[in-house]
Amino acid sequence: MQFILEIIVEGIVLILFSIPGAFMRWIFMRRKRSYKQILLDEDGGNAGVGVVVTVIVMVIVAIVANWRKV
Repeated sequence: MQFILEIIVEGIVLILFSIPGAFMRWIFMRRKRSYKQILLDEDGGNAGVGVVVTVIVMVIVAIVANWRKV
């Protein structure tokens, strides 16, 4: 059961955070390395960048939504 849950959580982290995080790292590294190389990095940086980008987008959406109400 724990193995199945681990696979599900890793899949969610990969889809929601690692892929967008790798894309942002690829853009900011000015495409010196291929996107696939950056995505396959095992340092966990992709997920971290993905979390930061997701939080920033959510904050901007919340601010814009509240701004329109006023």
